[in-house]
Amino acid sequence: MPSMSVAANGTSFEYENFVSSANNDCPSAGAPTSITIDGRQKETGFFFTLCLARPNEIGTQEVDVKLPDPANAPGKELLTLINFLAKDDSDCTYDLDGSEGSSGLTATFAGFCRDGIAEDYSLKLRGTVGVTKTCMGQTPENLQFEVSEQEVVVSGAGPLSL
Repeated sequence: MPSMSVAANGTSFEYENFVSSANNDCPSAGAPTSITIDGRQKETGFFFTLCLARPNEIGTQEVDVKLPDPANAPGKELLTLINFLAKDDSDCTYDLDGSEGSSGLTATFAGFCRDGIAEDYSLKLRGTVGVTKTCMGQTPENLQFEVSEQEVVVSGAGPLSL
């Protein structure tokens, strides 16, 4: 299955095994159950997680990927990047930097069925996302990771088990 690569300053991570599930992690009033889309970092299992608040509004158009905003009610944004977690060979960790409202990412769906869990579909992501790199004994560093336009297959899997 194709994987997604993200890179910054000579560091890159691969995410694979993307699945979608009806977890209702970002519910939107009056909309069907929200969909969680989750990929795992190769070797570590750390997460790259998106939440689709209103799956009934997904078509073939490009969608802006937003960051969680505590000031807004869950489900306000159509597509939100909930988690970006990674770990490198030096045991440094990388976590989503939610200091800005937009991630700089866009997404395009193909073959998406309205519930997002019954069938496999493709997801293309491109753009940048801000992360904070934290290494033991060092000052945290803010980085912009680049996601060059890549397509991954998302498997419909039902409820997600962690």
